Parts: sequence; structure tokens; C-alpha cells
Amino acid sequence: MGPRLRVRIASFPNAVNDDQVDATTLALNQLQYPLFPNSKACVALDIVTQPLPDRYYFVGWIPVRQADDCTVLVFDLMDHDVVYFERCPAEPVENQIGRLRDISRTYNGAVVWAFDGPDEALLHALELERVYVQRVTLSRSQRAASYENLRLLMRKLLIGYPDCPELSAELDVFKSDFTFNGQPDYSLQGAQQSGIDALCLVTFDLNPEARRKPFTIYYGYDRDLI
Repeated sequence: MGPRLRVRIASFPNAVNDDQVDATTLALNQLQYPLFPNSKACVALDIVTQPLPDRYYFVGWIPVRQADDCTVLVFDLMDHDVVYFERCPAEPVENQIGRLRDISRTYNGAVVWAFDGPDEALLHALELERVYVQRVTLSRSQRAASYENLRLLMRKLLIGYPDCPELSAELDVFKSDFTFNGQPDYSLQGAQQSGIDALCLVTFDLNPEARRKPFTIYYGYDRDLI
């Protein structure tokens, strides 16, 4: 590291120019290991994709933000397996909502889990289709913790998912960003992590120390929507 670069790093973020600091950060970030190095070991080629009558499922839904498709993932609560994954066209919105409704009904009336916040209009539209929506609120630190929990689940081979190239590619390239205090920062990964976020939605409270966990069956409805 040259003396000029050391000076600029030491004076960041108050220096006049930060281009060399940005370049150094990008280079160091590329040298980091991916967060999910054991993801390929979790791929199961023989996962049953047809819903079973005695099973309970969660649907993780990431509405469209920076792409043309939304992400839908179905998770078997009893075997801890992803049994379905797809990208749905985001437009028209009516088709997206109808697709979520059909998937929920196909998988035994599965609860749809989604992040609470900017997509409230879409979540409410899905509720109008008599689909139970579970809103999940995670702070920035809690979201980072959900990635780490997913890493532990994968490292211990406690979850499985089908051989899906799109999902596997996301897991292969997902890395943390550097912070000055040495803590991982995943806030800049938003454009490439919809599949990972859907996985976190259905596993963020899954205990990595147990193969199976108690689960809650939701029997809820809004009388005003019926």
C-alpha cells in the first residue's frame, strides 16, 4: 500500500477525494469468502415438489423491487425443505396476486410470509383474495442475523432445496460488505438477493441446533374481507 493511499484511508471520510478508498474497498470485498460456501451440499435432487395432504407449508414472497420478476419460495415446515421456487412476472399486478393465491391454496392453504413495509398495498391485495399474510419486521441488524442463521442451517445441512440454478447462483455470490468496526454489512446486496431473502423469511427463527422445531399453525381471517 502506497503512502498516498494510506493517507487517504486514514483521512476517510473527510478527505476531498475518496476514489482510491472506493477502489480499495471493492477489491477487498472481492477477496472475501461467500457467506454460503456449503450451499451446494444442501441441494437435494429428489425433493418432492407435489404438496402432501399431511404437511404444513410456508410461502416466502419477495415482491418486485429492482427486477422484472417477484420471487416465491415454498418451505416444508416438517422436513425443512424448499419444495418450490419460482420467479413470477411482476406485471400485471393482478396476475402476480393471483399466482400467489393459487400457490397458497395448492400447498394446503399455506401462510404467505412477507416483509412488512413498502409493499403493504400488495400484501393487502393478497389478503383480499382470502390468503393469510404474515408480516415480518426485521431491523437491519436482525436481517443480518437472519443471513447468519441461514448460513448455520446450511453448514449443518439442516435444510434442503432443489437444484435451482437461480437460487444457487445467488448463494454463491452473496458476500458481506466491509464496515469500519469489523461488523458484517449486508445492506448493499439488495439487487441480487431476493431468493436469499425469501429463504430468510421462512427460516429466520429456525433453531440451527435442532433438526425439527415446534411450529405454529395460523387460523386467522379478517371478517371485513369475507
